[in-house]
Amino acid sequence: MSPDYNINSFTPATAICADLEKILASSPPAVMFILSQIDGYSAGQQRIDLAVFVANASPKDGCDPTLPVQDLFAACEAAPQQPLLPLWRKITRDWRPRNAEQSNCAELLRDLANTDSGQDKDEHALAFLAWLHGYTRLGHGGPRMGLFNSDALRDALTVCALRPRRLIRDVLPPVSRSLPLPPACMKTDEAAAHRVASDFDPVSATCADWLSLDGDQPLKYGDTTRLDAMENALIQVDGYASALDGVPLPSALESKRHIRDRLKNICMAQPRKRLITLWRILRPLTLKADQTTCADWLAPSRSGDSLRDLFSLFWLYGYNQAESGVPGSLFALTGDPDRVFEHALDAVCARRPEALLRDALRDMERQW
Repeated sequence: MSPDYNINSFTPATAICADLEKILASSPPAVMFILSQIDGYSAGQQRIDLAVFVANASPKDGCDPTLPVQDLFAACEAAPQQPLLPLWRKITRDWRPRNAEQSNCAELLRDLANTDSGQDKDEHALAFLAWLHGYTRLGHGGPRMGLFNSDALRDALTVCALRPRRLIRDVLPPVSRSLPLPPACMKTDEAAAHRVASDFDPVSATCADWLSLDGDQPLKYGDTTRLDAMENALIQVDGYASALDGVPLPSALESKRHIRDRLKNICMAQPRKRLITLWRILRPLTLKADQTTCADWLAPSRSGDSLRDLFSLFWLYGYNQAESGVPGSLFALTGDPDRVFEHALDAVCARRPEALLRDALRDMERQW
């Protein structure tokens, strides 16, 4: 760390841009943890319970984080003495994660039409459609038409173009809609795979149903965007799980990839197992300050993603700071963030599995 700055004394309430620049210059990996803390503090002040930043802060495949962190750095460079917390709120105000109860057709069409943003934005928009397909499955009794079908996608986008203010969730294919027949030119094996993918239901799907999508035709948009059938089936399953949990925001859509191989191995050994059951065990932790318990933290859902777990702790630390006003950073506790959850927090949670994770974090702080 820079000799003229002590990261242990960092606190979102009083930090300025110059503080972040010093941290970036001396320890770049620490910046994302500090931003998690800032976002948690901001959420605590506004009583925003769900940690959206945590779900999107972890870089994908070594790439830059998805939040507009570069915009923050640029603004800080222009005015290094400005307070960091209000700037963070301003920078992220226009960035809003897709929400099942709020995102409308205009937003979807804007992303799909924005070719300057590259293929990733197209993929993310289509992945959200797949997630919504699973989310809206809750409460419907009959089988639902799968989204791995060009007709279903075309129909949804057509309705969106006509009614841009409609919620995206309301333009998905109706529940009772019959499955379209495969094209006459399609070979027998391809036609069978077409029907399997179109009929995929996140509620009743078994491991065998999911494994049968291996090698199936991808969901397509335009000339470049291709979404893998198996991966996006998991996104549908996650949407249904989110509906069961009452969480209208998807966890990071990219996070599905790192547990896909693990799930595939389990499914090959237990082909009759319901996919939703296994997914709820293996999926990443959904962090809600006033709901996530120690039992959730200790459950297998952590999936061994220690980086995401650390982001969660820094976010919760900031959330607690917004109420307590106690200055400092989580780095000050041990100097080794890995030990915070591998030893101290796990020990506190093991004694009180019913306690809120944020309360356990406070107890842990008192012990250090």
